[in-house]
Amino acid sequence: MAEQKISPGLLIVGGLGLGLAAAAVGAVALAGAVPRVGFTLGIANPPSGTYCWGALFYDEPRIYSPVCWVDELWDYADDPQGRTDLMVRVFDSDLREIYVASNLGPIEKGKNYVFDCATGELSEA
Repeated sequence: MAEQKISPGLLIVGGLGLGLAAAAVGAVALAGAVPRVGFTLGIANPPSGTYCWGALFYDEPRIYSPVCWVDELWDYADDPQGRTDLMVRVFDSDLREIYVASNLGPIEKGKNYVFDCATGELSEA
């Protein structure tokens, strides 16, 4: 059988491709094993005329959500540490506050929440 020579360049490129593939598989496996630290919050049954909403932790340190559309979630990435000072605010298209609820919580890490504007209750989703 004839001896075949492989270019060193092919070894490097091939090895790099396999290394990147292994790193990508490892990253996906690691991401699946890491528990979620933050939480998500959405709203349900918004009042008539709702355009957008927002939320905040109003005690120090104050932490604000971004402005969210009605069907959008606030995905908070850090540990909420069981805070009970959550406020949900709903706005019309002129950005006038049309609904507010406060003293919501405790908010625990790794959970998903829905605030029901019709009942005024926060629950796990």
